[in-house]
Amino acid sequence: MTRPTYLARNVYDAALDRVRFVCEHCDDVIVAMNGGKDSTVLLHLALAIARERGQLPVKIYSLDQEAEGQATEDYMRAAMPARGQALLVSVPVPADQQPVIPRQLPELLGPGPAREMDP
Repeated sequence: MTRPTYLARNVYDAALDRVRFVCEHCDDVIVAMNGGKDSTVLLHLALAIARERGQLPVKIYSLDQEAEGQATEDYMRAAMPARGQALLVSVPVPADQQPVIPRQLPELLGPGPAREMDP
């Protein structure tokens, strides 16, 4: 059995360094936000590095799949940074790559239990 290797750094500082690396080596950084804990943490890390580097506002991309619950929408509004610190961006998605939204599922799945879903 392999023994774990412990480093002298904590996870938070290592994560900041990774985000810092991305910001230093990429021309345009956009944080994808879906309302989950992972994307929320990434947003806060990106905000910290953007402030440090004088690169506010942070660009945030959120795809509305029309499947999120009200609680997720409420959380997303509350989690968004103060005005001037972030910019919500829209990225066009080609028609043939559009996400499947709930009202399309019955058509794609054919007859069966899925047809009972509300559009």
